[in-house]
Amino acid sequence: MTTSAGFSDPGIAGSAPTNPQRCRRRGAIQALFSASLGFLLTHGATGASAQEEETPPPSLQELAAEADLVALVQVLDTDYEYARDFPIGGTAFLRILIPYKLDRPLPDIIQVYEEGLHDTECYFPNPPVTEEGRRYLLFVRQNPDVEDQYLGLDAGCSLT
Repeated sequence: MTTSAGFSDPGIAGSAPTNPQRCRRRGAIQALFSASLGFLLTHGATGASAQEEETPPPSLQELAAEADLVALVQVLDTDYEYARDFPIGGTAFLRILIPYKLDRPLPDIIQVYEEGLHDTECYFPNPPVTEEGRRYLLFVRQNPDVEDQYLGLDAGCSLT
């Protein structure tokens, strides 16, 4: 059989190769493939070893201790800028339903500001006009630059 490059390869058609070097190469490739498959099955597709385990997420107690405000909230509206259908910055307006930890007296509606894309971003889906917004357990800190505005914590800001 002839390959697209014009070389003759008797191994492609299913007949046994006659060249001893080709036999060794094929055996080495099969051994490498078997070893790779064994490694992936043992360590997972990411290749993470037991030494590279991820740190567990912070507990609710740790989040509450770091937060200035912990409350059950409902999303009323969002005012985000979007790029390629992803929010990249803006404010969410949330109604406080049940406050758990307050740093000061608050109005019924608070603003949570977020900017950029990162692992622990604090964006909320905008509810349709005809439906109620989703409810979240919120962990946020006071924005030092803007009064009456909150920011998400580094470890995350909400639980659904």
